[in-house]
Amino acid sequence: MDSLSNIQLYFKREINDIIENKNSKIKVVETITLSLLSSLLLLKIQPNVFLYGMTFLGIFLISNKFYDEVKLWFPLLLFVLLYNLTGLLPIHLSPGFKIFFDFDQSFSYLILGKNTPLSFYLFKHHIPIFDVLFGTTYILQSIIPILIILYVRKFHSKSFYRLSLAGGIVGIVSILLSTFFPTFPPWYIYYYGTDNQIPVHLNPEFAAGGLIYLDRIFATNIFSQLMWNLSSSKFSAFPSLHVGTSTFLYFHFKFNSIKGRNILLIYLLLTCLSVSYLLHHWLLDSITGLIIGASTSFLTNKKFIDNFPNKI
Repeated sequence: MDSLSNIQLYFKREINDIIENKNSKIKVVETITLSLLSSLLLLKIQPNVFLYGMTFLGIFLISNKFYDEVKLWFPLLLFVLLYNLTGLLPIHLSPGFKIFFDFDQSFSYLILGKNTPLSFYLFKHHIPIFDVLFGTTYILQSIIPILIILYVRKFHSKSFYRLSLAGGIVGIVSILLSTFFPTFPPWYIYYYGTDNQIPVHLNPEFAAGGLIYLDRIFATNIFSQLMWNLSSSKFSAFPSLHVGTSTFLYFHFKFNSIKGRNILLIYLLLTCLSVSYLLHHWLLDSITGLIIGASTSFLTNKKFIDNFPNKI
């Protein structure tokens, strides 16, 4: 009985605080949003009303308890949750590719004199050392951004909220574009041709693109399967989130004069090359990712810096 009374008192205090305090209104919106989206993720595993309710309550209470930290991470957390929920959206649009294919082909003809998309040419004329270099760069995109973000939070906390905000915007914009403008990636056109009839069963090895060469070098299928399992959508080539992420991280370091930005510039260039080399993105995907990442970082760090303070 005492426990129930304590819970009632807790929520009563929170509601009164929300009514009287503008910041508390923001707090409740952010915590409820995180709780709701986290609970929805369970639908991907097993629909269960009780489990859904307990998850919602648990995330809500934890978010409130540690809100000073949660508010700094909110933009990034929102992006991660939305990214993992995209597979549940009941949106069925026909993926396109023509303008991306033509641009790649024109660029290839301009610099190589070859009448074939640049990514196709690189895939056919692959070199083992590049297979390892670009394959490793692509795979590490699941780890390196996280480590960089944690580094900024620990050692450059004054600029962390702007980093979090930029990352959230880049991610959410990319999700919206890839959801409403789905695009066949190069590997799909390379293996299945220009027929818009999507096969019932896609070959995981085909979806790995150039990562199959990395598997062959190490006599495994780990990288192909990893790529298949990590992709929330097989037709979200536009824009390149890999490039967008590397771009906003580099420019955040540049605008805030953080050491290591030259290393991040090299990493950005490797990422741009790897996504084309591995048949995962068209050139226009990468160019769009560069534009989104650079412009977002500029806005959060330079243009509207007074509107996005440290929040610490």
